[in-house]
Amino acid sequence: MGLDALDHFGTYEWTGFFWFPEKPDKKFSGKVRYSPDEGIKVELLLIADSTNPSVSDDFSPINRPEHAKILHGSVIDLESNTESISLINVFFSGQSVRWAENTIKTLRCSASYLILDSHIEASENVQNLKIEYEEQLENFFLSHHQRNKEIREYSCQSFLIDNSWLTIVDRSSFQLVYDEHDFDANFYWQDKRKLNSLKSTFLKLNKSKKYLRVKATDLTVFNYKQKRSFFLELFEKERMFREFIEFLMLKNFHPKKIWLLVEYKFEGKRKTQSLAKPVLANLRSALKRKQGNTVQCMLPVNIKSFETIENFNKSLLKWIDVNHNPRMAPLKYWILSLKNRHSSHVAMRYVNLVSTMKYFSGILDRDLNLEKFIEKYTLDDDVWNQEILKLIGFGEKKDVPKNLSKIRDAIEHPNAAIQENDKKKYWKIIQNEFLFENIYTYVSAILLKAILKHLGGISIDAISKFIKYYIDSNLISEVKYQ
Repeated sequence: MGLDALDHFGTYEWTGFFWFPEKPDKKFSGKVRYSPDEGIKVELLLIADSTNPSVSDDFSPINRPEHAKILHGSVIDLESNTESISLINVFFSGQSVRWAENTIKTLRCSASYLILDSHIEASENVQNLKIEYEEQLENFFLSHHQRNKEIREYSCQSFLIDNSWLTIVDRSSFQLVYDEHDFDANFYWQDKRKLNSLKSTFLKLNKSKKYLRVKATDLTVFNYKQKRSFFLELFEKERMFREFIEFLMLKNFHPKKIWLLVEYKFEGKRKTQSLAKPVLANLRSALKRKQGNTVQCMLPVNIKSFETIENFNKSLLKWIDVNHNPRMAPLKYWILSLKNRHSSHVAMRYVNLVSTMKYFSGILDRDLNLEKFIEKYTLDDDVWNQEILKLIGFGEKKDVPKNLSKIRDAIEHPNAAIQENDKKKYWKIIQNEFLFENIYTYVSAILLKAILKHLGGISIDAISKFIKYYIDSNLISEVKYQ
């Protein structure tokens, strides 16, 4: 299978033998299948007899050391090509047993990553992680009319992700090739058979041991780099970066193709050389629905909203803190819940929203209670206040923070809300799900505004545009609701 064939929208299957790196003599037959809907699924056939009665114990999380999450294999694809394969973070998910002379168990597992053409070790040094995303992400950084100019600028600058670096590289330029191994490093997205043909031609033409200049195909690559790291660290940095941009764009997107640059030392060479290996990642949540493309000027926030790369890097570091700081966990989980907004009842989501706002206000300022928090981020927004007053249907502007808090109280204490006359008006709002969904949209916009200001670096105009885009995208009409 060619290196360019592992597209995350494709479906692939391999069959062969698998083993743990620390037990290379203990092999299992099985198959691996990847699909956008199910991710990476593994089925292994285990035969337990008197000499090996507990073969499935190797797959128990209790009995396996941390590095044993890696599974190596020698497989054949549907086109009868033989490949080496590595499965990373293999987790046991179920089994079926068939009783015969020997007990036959079929173990069902899932894996986080599949690396083709390589038996990677836990201690292996990885130089780069290269990813081609769908055009939606590129539009966050690149405008249509100045695309080439901006790529040249970003190629010379780095986005800082904790202690890793990200650069955006356009592969449409000429590449220098000094020996046949450079084809693997510089043209990793091309079909392997084509590369082998190019290598043979290069060896015939390059008898004088000089270099050749070869034109590359157009390809914009996001290059993640960290000195001497295991590749799972790079994938974690990529995840945080991708979720940050998804939050700013209010859209999900995903990698189309992924390559891992692994260091190898060839015979007769003093220096190591990096070779690109194609990767499939378990991206089921991001692949459920492919969204339409939006040009940069139509996005609620884009790279120009930060004015400088330094502002973007500072904001990204605060986003990483939200992901890693235990104190920020409620905020992190609420942000993640935005991706599946309609998976639970609006009343439950509203209680969670108000609780998160109350918690976050305490982190920002101990003297900032819930009502003051709402007032702080809505005081100067006349449009927001007018619209929320229309939805609530009673009270004045100064009463809005108190009324929003009372709605939460009515959900948590329904008997009092139904029986006491002054609280029945709040219960009527809760019962009207169409109305309550729109109130939820306006109130959640307050928390989003507070988060954007906490991250910093984004212009005031961009924040206003973001909030308007969010509200307009999530408001529903009664006809649409029905």
